[in-house]
Amino acid sequence: MLSPCHLHRLLYRLTSPRKVKAALTLIVILASIGVPERMYANINDPTEVPGLVLWLDANDINTLFTNAACSTAAGSGDTIGCWQDKSGSGSHVTEISGDCDEATGGSQTCNLPTYTIDQFNTRDALVFDRTNRDALRHALSPTWSGPFSIFIAFEQVGTPSTFYSFFSNGNPAGSDHFQIDSFDDSGTQTFRANGAGGSLVFEEFDNTLKLYAVVGTSTGTTAYADGALTQSNTGTTGRIFEHYRINQNRQGNHLNNAKIAEIIIYQHGINTCDFENVHIFISEKYGRDFFGITSNYGFGSPYDNDVVGIGAPDSSCNPANTITTATSDILTISNPTSLQTNDFLTFGNDDGGYTEINETPVGFSKRITQEWRMDEDDGGGGDGVGFSAVSFNLNGLGIDLSDPNDFALLIDDDGDFDNGGTTIYINGRSISGTLVSFTNIDFDNGDYVSLATERPIPVPEFPWWGAIAIITVLLYLFRRELA
Repeated sequence: MLSPCHLHRLLYRLTSPRKVKAALTLIVILASIGVPERMYANINDPTEVPGLVLWLDANDINTLFTNAACSTAAGSGDTIGCWQDKSGSGSHVTEISGDCDEATGGSQTCNLPTYTIDQFNTRDALVFDRTNRDALRHALSPTWSGPFSIFIAFEQVGTPSTFYSFFSNGNPAGSDHFQIDSFDDSGTQTFRANGAGGSLVFEEFDNTLKLYAVVGTSTGTTAYADGALTQSNTGTTGRIFEHYRINQNRQGNHLNNAKIAEIIIYQHGINTCDFENVHIFISEKYGRDFFGITSNYGFGSPYDNDVVGIGAPDSSCNPANTITTATSDILTISNPTSLQTNDFLTFGNDDGGYTEINETPVGFSKRITQEWRMDEDDGGGGDGVGFSAVSFNLNGLGIDLSDPNDFALLIDDDGDFDNGGTTIYINGRSISGTLVSFTNIDFDNGDYVSLATERPIPVPEFPWWGAIAIITVLLYLFRRELA
């Protein structure tokens, strides 16, 4: 039976003619089968894929320590002397003692990265500064060699130069080891796996969160950027793992400016299903598209910034994987109620910023300037992705979060939020920390979305007795004037 709360929300939705069909669908869902639980990838974490030998996770505060002995717990803003391995192999990467630069010798010392919170979809990262020579390292004993798979989630800070490196697997340079670095490709700095069966190009650098992967099998080596194959060869060099060098090249003399969130390494070339699983695990964790879903987005400028999506792409796994959460800037959409193969909801924003403007429907006086555009593809013959949860992370924006009633999800069909065509949603409205959230939202293809942030200040009613008092005083003063 529907609760009074559900009935209230449904009646609210029915006041919008454009959503009548969807609201009636929701009645059937809630009354008969209930809203399904969130659909996860086929793994809950990387340990479920065999052969894991390194898992560094900057989001697990319990793995971060300020000293190389891994005994003093770290907090936000601390430098990190030990980043513990979660694979069970004990390959903790720690402060580098002695000479940091094997290439030139001398007395060069390495320093430590900084633990920084809320970098990607509320997730954390270690920030490495090349000028400060920030790096961490683990010396393997015994070493290992052969097929491998490596995944690195990171963001480049600033513009790299040739040989700026954020991972390598040993010293010195040569056919035994490889490094992930930048090189000058016809005037453009481009990242590559240098020495991994040759030189495999990822892509031109940019300053957004990326997921780079290299898979080495018995027959060759392949590089991937954000889940897409970028280059492969038949080479099998560079596969002696002597060190895990974080933010340092093979010779120790080239480092990088980077935010590194996660590094995962397997001691074999994983199969296509597990490759897919690891990508989806990281996609859901960071709210990014590492699976090519954004190719379904059909809208251009200005709504082509930070395009991401949820959906059900073709999958190598059985049961098939789905992507159920994605974040474009401060907006996260998650937990769709209906996903069939080739159902997608992709969305991007106009990079309008977070100042508050008064282009709002009646009932609200301000909204954030930034807008998002929705592109829904119904490949399964139903209602696309169905109903979803929506949240906005307002951390650091200076918006008053004390009253949930100040907020509403605004959905418009033409991008003009004050001309009478805007639908106001307060379904499941709540505030948790800096997150303003809504539930049971059904988007249509082409929708424009923004967030209302303030209601008009009500004009207080003037009490009748106040009017009588004023009239009485005025009459008294008038009589005195006549006297």
